[in-house]
Amino acid sequence: MLGLDMYNADMKQLSTMYFSVVLFILLSFIPFQALHAELLDPLANGDFEQAGETAQSAYGWQAYGSNYRRVSQPHSGAWSVRLQTDSFSAQAGAYQRLDLTQTEPKPVFIGAYVKGQRIENSPGGYFGASLYVEVHLKDGQVVYWNSVGNFGTFPWRWIGFNTGTVTTINQPIDHIFVIPILASAIGTAWFDDVTVTEFDPTQSAVTLMFDDGELSTLTEAKPILDDFGIVGSAAIVTDNLGESGFMNLADLKELVARGWEIVSHGLTHSDLTTMSERRMKRELQRSKQILEGYGFTIRNFALPFGAYNAAILSEGAKLYNSMRAYELGDNPQGAFPYDIKVRSVVNTTTLAEVNEWLAKAAAEKRWDVLVFHSISETGDDAYYVSPDRLRGIVQIIADSGIPVVTYNTGLQLFSVK
Repeated sequence: MLGLDMYNADMKQLSTMYFSVVLFILLSFIPFQALHAELLDPLANGDFEQAGETAQSAYGWQAYGSNYRRVSQPHSGAWSVRLQTDSFSAQAGAYQRLDLTQTEPKPVFIGAYVKGQRIENSPGGYFGASLYVEVHLKDGQVVYWNSVGNFGTFPWRWIGFNTGTVTTINQPIDHIFVIPILASAIGTAWFDDVTVTEFDPTQSAVTLMFDDGELSTLTEAKPILDDFGIVGSAAIVTDNLGESGFMNLADLKELVARGWEIVSHGLTHSDLTTMSERRMKRELQRSKQILEGYGFTIRNFALPFGAYNAAILSEGAKLYNSMRAYELGDNPQGAFPYDIKVRSVVNTTTLAEVNEWLAKAAAEKRWDVLVFHSISETGDDAYYVSPDRLRGIVQIIADSGIPVVTYNTGLQLFSVK
């Protein structure tokens, strides 16, 4: 049980990949009533309001590594737990075992609020203040995972992930250990309002999203989608509006009039992780302000190059319902809105691949977000799809019977609240 050393040895590469590192909408035609069942939270005392044997301990929570302390510095209610470390080799946390005894695989969301003070990362460390879990599958396998690591000094922020996004969790879950943790770092962290929610999904969906605001979204993609009576979502780089090869304001208004969603893709399409905090905040804030100034409703952000860290997600959460990266996969019921996966459609993507994606979405009741860039016969890199190939993909989607929704509608239907 609680094999952090094994996790450090075997999962470092997987975690690094994880962190390098989701109107007219035809709702009257979409049978989304009772899309899913949200099961009761099996976690005991996730808000730490109930004391344990002492006032400094919390009922239902055992100490993991260095002792945790129950303190009156809450996100909500009156209590939270505080974790402190003064050595990079130290681990501080609290854990609880949950017996889910699933008979079929079901997605489970694990979330919490965390606050930090002077949390310094160790060389090569990736834990920091995060939620760590050990997932014990029915067949005896154990899968280790943790949320994005949080560092520095910051106010309360929401963190989490869904077991359904972890590809190695592909069997029914017998039990899990949930661990708010501070590890491979020094400093102080507070955790509160830890939640575990199991979902029983009943329907799938697909979204077509076009990044960068290229003119081909209007001239090539829209006519094809129009032929099938469906709409898409367009991620717009505001500095490119009206530039050669890109859509202008009138073009965006034409999309919106048809029922498309407009998503912010930043001011300049620059990697936010390479910027100063001030410039990063400006990219997030000004791109939204500019698009809203033109009269568009902007609820979501597509991260340039898919690059992010915990600070970027936290800042974006103040402005957007979701910060979509470019991590590959599909999305379970109860997906964390700042951890939405995508299906990258490029010039080498085959119709057979799309068929496989949709078959999986239909069978496992998932949400596929298909992301396109240029719709053209040629391109400078792999990020283009010919109009004929796009038409073939849309035909497959139409034949599948899976409802097509805008990105924000997908979030409303599939992300954890």
